[in-house]
Amino acid sequence: MAAAADPSGPAGSGAAYRGLLPRPIVACRRQRRPAAGPATMTVGRFLAGIAALLEAPDGRVLLLRRAHHRDYAPGAWECITGRLEQGEGFEDALRREVREETGLAAEPVALLGTAHFHRGPADADHELVGVTYLCRVPAAVPPRLSPEHDAARWVDAEGAQALLTAEDPATRWMRRVVARWQGHAPAGTLELG
Repeated sequence: MAAAADPSGPAGSGAAYRGLLPRPIVACRRQRRPAAGPATMTVGRFLAGIAALLEAPDGRVLLLRRAHHRDYAPGAWECITGRLEQGEGFEDALRREVREETGLAAEPVALLGTAHFHRGPADADHELVGVTYLCRVPAAVPPRLSPEHDAARWVDAEGAQALLTAEDPATRWMRRVVARWQGHAPAGTLELG
């Protein structure tokens, strides 16, 4: 039998893994049990995703505007988001998505929350469980945008609120992420909706 992986993170990973980042998520769905029978559990099958709110040393965060050709939330301002690839861990996906969407390197420093939502129809093929991280970057440099986004801004909390005025689910979620970053939202999940 193979040895279990160390949940505290890879060897030599440093401060980023000192209790600030989550352990792996195990998702189950409870099925209703018959009145006289025992409860049964089935393993859920979900898409998994990350969100990364990048913070520069000057305290500003990076918001990106989704390109207008995107299938989900076109034109909405967001942080970096993406889905895990098969066999990929959350922090590996986070670093990959940050590189792909901005060309920047970032390190996760804290967990801001989790999310559970349907990206599209409310069925098992579109159900997503996500983890939202606060990440640090060395400087607030202009990102190299991928085709997923058409604009980027480094903003303080007031600037973020000025951009996040729409009432669509993605923008409401992003407002909660910013509130959590600022310490104004209670701990728990950052549910989309």
